Amino acid sequence: MTDQEFLTIAFSPVNTVLSVLLILSVIYWLFTIITGLDIDIGIDADFDTDVNSPDGHVHVPDDASGWLQFLKFLNLDIVPMTYFLTLSLLLTWLGSFYIETFFLLKFGFLL
Repeated sequence: MTDQEFLTIAFSPVNTVLSVLLILSVIYWLFTIITGLDIDIGIDADFDTDVNSPDGHVHVPDDASGWLQFLKFLNLDIVPMTYFLTLSLLLTWLGSFYIETFFLLKFGFLL
């Protein structure tokens, strides 16, 4: 598969939304990695804020709804939501990409 065929399938009408979301997800993870490296760029700023921000985990009460019980079944009370969403997006994009590649090779047309 050439680069042109890859880009044609990746940005076909079926995969465009998933491809854009996957690109945004990769950009998010690159920024997360870069900011996690704690590179000193020479700017000395001290911000004193007291913000109660969520930790990214789903906290399920004992009498939770069915949706929250389903999220707990997926271990989203332990695994951060960003990992789960990125992995789900990647697997969905791969499935869509390979299904379209199969139909392109098998039947000779784009969906």
